[in-house]
Amino acid sequence: MPGADGRPCWQGSYAGSDEEQILAWLGEVTGQPELVSGGWPDALTSGVALCELANALRPKTIPKKKISRSPKPFPQRENIRGFIEAARQFGVEDRDNFDTDDLFEAKNLSQVVLCCRALGRAAYSVEGYAGPCLGKKPAAAA
Repeated sequence: MPGADGRPCWQGSYAGSDEEQILAWLGEVTGQPELVSGGWPDALTSGVALCELANALRPKTIPKKKISRSPKPFPQRENIRGFIEAARQFGVEDRDNFDTDDLFEAKNLSQVVLCCRALGRAAYSVEGYAGPCLGKKPAAAA
């Protein structure tokens, strides 16, 4: 279902929990639904899907050579840190962002949801991005 500006959005057009909507949006934006096949939060823990999301919103936000597909914890944490910085660049405020341990150690998954939703709204303002956004367009982006 398109939003007021004609761009597709998930809010109101996709049934499910916040987590399910975020995973569906991530799969749609990246064009790689297999990235989220592990479900919430497992699909995000390596940080790869989040890095791919950042690069789908703005290509080369996180250089491909910096995205590690290693199963080891340190590279996965680096992926998550790269996404957190990208979210800041896209306009997600620090109060809406999360810390690496919030996701990697599952210490505060509700903060991860908050960040992803904030990023979905910030996507309306990403220059050059014309794909689906998550939620209503913020007034500042109108």
